[in-house]
Amino acid sequence: MSQPTRAPRFSLPLAHRAAYGLPDLGVGIFVTLKAVLLLPFMTKYLGIPIQTAGLVLTIGLLLDIVTDPIVGWLSDNTRGRWGKRVPYIALGALVLALAIVLIFAVPASMQGASAARWVFATFVLATLGYTLIIIPHGALTAEMTRDPLERSSLTGWRMAIFSIGILVAGGLLPGLIEAFGGGRSGAFWGYLTMVPLIVLPALMSCVAIARYDKAPPQPVQSPFKQIAKVFKNRNFLLLMGLFSIQLLGFGLITQSIDFFSTYLVLDDNPQGFFGLVGVLGTFATMFALVTIASLVSQPFWTLASAWLGKMRAYQLGMGGFALLMAGFYFTLPSNNIDATCWYVAAIGIFYGCLLQLPWALMPDLIEPSLDADRQGIGAFNAYWLFGQKVANAVGPGLLAFILGGFGWQESTQGAVAQSPEAIDALAIAMTLLPAAIFAVSVALLVWLERHLCVEG
Repeated sequence: MSQPTRAPRFSLPLAHRAAYGLPDLGVGIFVTLKAVLLLPFMTKYLGIPIQTAGLVLTIGLLLDIVTDPIVGWLSDNTRGRWGKRVPYIALGALVLALAIVLIFAVPASMQGASAARWVFATFVLATLGYTLIIIPHGALTAEMTRDPLERSSLTGWRMAIFSIGILVAGGLLPGLIEAFGGGRSGAFWGYLTMVPLIVLPALMSCVAIARYDKAPPQPVQSPFKQIAKVFKNRNFLLLMGLFSIQLLGFGLITQSIDFFSTYLVLDDNPQGFFGLVGVLGTFATMFALVTIASLVSQPFWTLASAWLGKMRAYQLGMGGFALLMAGFYFTLPSNNIDATCWYVAAIGIFYGCLLQLPWALMPDLIEPSLDADRQGIGAFNAYWLFGQKVANAVGPGLLAFILGGFGWQESTQGAVAQSPEAIDALAIAMTLLPAAIFAVSVALLVWLERHLCVEG
């Protein structure tokens, strides 16, 4: 699976590669919401017990899995003047923007169980919008070019813009919410300002890349035939499983970051990390550092793919991630904001590997399963996301189960004191557990590379 070293030469114009990534600005905003912000919002301001809040996210994300193969089949078999992918991306952006605002429009009279039901219903709608964007969008990676390194470049652009969306939602939005008064009302108005950032870039991308979204005049393919193609490709299924396991590990980190900033970073010196803590606050600073580091690392991981091959670069990145997270445990709780910030920035660099390389490898592995008509790319993307969504669904439930088991307390008035046992459980859940998951995945990636070389 290792590729020969060569200087990248791309056939797609730079503007088109950049435009391809634009829908991921809104995707990054939503992923930050579901992976980082919604669980603590429910426990801090809606009076929802943490295990119930985790269940809301887990069941909502598991239900979303049902729509993945449906959307994949629809986007593969849509025939119309607007193409087969971009109409779904445009519709998904509109649905996602509306649903995110509705999540935070919880009536003031609701808290506890009634608030949980409201969040659940609107969250499921938001995940549908997310699916309508991400499955057709991911399929275009394989359709815009067949060059493996150019696919890495497309994925790099996509993940860079995704990182900007994460930065906006995690680094800037919390301050905006506070400016609107904080709590429920501040969250509603803050997320309302996100609507243009979700909708407009997606529509701009649809216009720019429509030329690559051409539906050939071929008969509709049976969904069962598409499923058979997917399950015959063992290499794809193995990579999907490994990536899903890694996302479970990273999900434990992201779901913990709000709690981490409150309970495990004891030094909130406003002059910390060049004064950034004083400007953004501890949570937004940590989030910004992870995101910016992952963003600026994208060219490095693209070049590492060219020098080492995608699989070797992937192994290097995940091995480094495992060592980093294991060491992080021994620095917590932290009394040195500057040292913690540098550590968090290093986490972001390795997160950049997880953002880019699995997505860049996936189109290469599905190529042998495509006929001359190249049907079924959407179905592969649907099952690729299936694995991710299972991992993303398990992550918040697992963290909530661990913290709830050690007596984590909910509130309607913001953060409250937690027991030392609960705080230590938080530290283990966000460092040692992900480290173990990443370490196991590296061994499996080495095995997978040997398997690919034997077959290739």
